[in-house]
This record gives sequence, C-alpha cells and structure tokens, in this order.
Amino acid sequence: QDLTAAGVVVGDDGLVMLPLAILSPQLVPDDQMKNFKIIIPSDTEDETEIDATLVGRDERSNIALVKAAQPQHWKAVHFVNARPEIGQQLYSAGILPKDAGYKTRVDSESVSAILRGPVPEVMTDGPLGGVGAVVFNDKQEAIGFVQPATLNEALLDRPDEAMQQGRGG
Repeated sequence: QDLTAAGVVVGDDGLVMLPLAILSPQLVPDDQMKNFKIIIPSDTEDETEIDATLVGRDERSNIALVKAAQPQHWKAVHFVNARPEIGQQLYSAGILPKDAGYKTRVDSESVSAILRGPVPEVMTDGPLGGVGAVVFNDKQEAIGFVQPATLNEALLDRPDEAMQQGRGG
C-alpha cells in the first residue's frame, strides 16, 4: 500500500522525521516496512524520488524516522525547546499534496491555548500549515511539528478528500 506524508529533514545526512501515524497499523514490525521513498518536489521538473529506509519510530513523540539510502547534503531543521506564550504569533511551513504540485505552504496563527499532558499541545486561532509542517515562533526558531489526530489526517495525498472537493474521478 502506497502512503504519502509530509516530512521534515532533521539530519544533514538525509534523516527525515514524519508523523508516526503513517506507519499504521503500529503493530506491523519495522522489518516488514519496505520500499520507503523521499520525494523531493521541484518547481521546474518532475519530483525526484530517493530510496530510503526506516530508521525507527518513537511512540512517545508520535514520530517515525526514515533515512535516504545514499548520503545527502540537506540543510536540517534543528528544533529548540522554547515554550510559546498565549497570543504569540506562530508560523508554519508545510507542503501541499501532489495534485497541488507539492507547493510550499506557509501559514501564520496566534497561540490561543496550551494544553497539558504527556505531550503538551498548542492550540492556535486557525489551522497551521498541515500535518507534518514545522512550526516556528516569532524568533524564527523551530519549536514544533504539526501532528495528525488520525491516519487519514497524516496522509498528504488523500483520495477521499479529492473526491469530496470534486477533483477526483
């Protein structure tokens, strides 16, 4: 089954973080997960697919890690431990699905609430840049990652959504 999700480069050598939900069901052993690809979009050419392997998953953080099969020289996003404040402006950089050309999406919202729990959540007054988007504070520091609530939300290319919006056939 082919599933596509947005990811974030977190290692200069080609390590990419993505929502753990994409590896659902989580009962499938890592060694049975095969044929990972990292898709590099382009404004001038077709997207490039790079072979990758599953490095692991972290259920506590709800992330999975894949790594390009060949060493890469990508600029990684480095997250900082900075707690946002109510009313603070946040910015997110995500990606649109394939039928929108994998274009970059940037959104800006204000923090409306901070929820406590094992993994704290930040609520905003509107939607951030989609699941898998990096969240930046007003100091341009990467402070978060937009997580999905369900597997369906984790999927970048969702046939059901295209059908509902009249784009599918």
